Amino acid sequence: MDHRPAAGRDQAGNTIAIEMVDQSTTSQFNGFLLGATLTANDGQRSGTFEISRIGDDLTTVKMTATLDNNVIAEHAMRSAPTNLSKLLMRELENTMPERLYQEALAEAGHYASIINFRRRS
Repeated sequence: MDHRPAAGRDQAGNTIAIEMVDQSTTSQFNGFLLGATLTANDGQRSGTFEISRIGDDLTTVKMTATLDNNVIAEHAMRSAPTNLSKLLMRELENTMPERLYQEALAEAGHYASIINFRRRS
């Protein structure tokens, strides 16, 4: 398993840590983003957004969002593996209007572009 840490800063200059972790999978899904977890904390509130492919054939996508350790949104749907980074962006845009998640959304967009670049390389 390969861990690749990176860091950035939000508009207020706070550090944003990013870590990519490779996961063993069948060659069919080699190079796909199979899940992502965003964690944010502004000193008063904390939240997580997690989206991942689950099941033996990885065709179910599960999304869970928490705010201050309380689940505020959760659902699963069937979806053939396509571009999970675009799905992540769509889910964040549709379910998280809070400032904390807006900042995470901007970072996720940057992260998704890195992933797409690596796929094309």
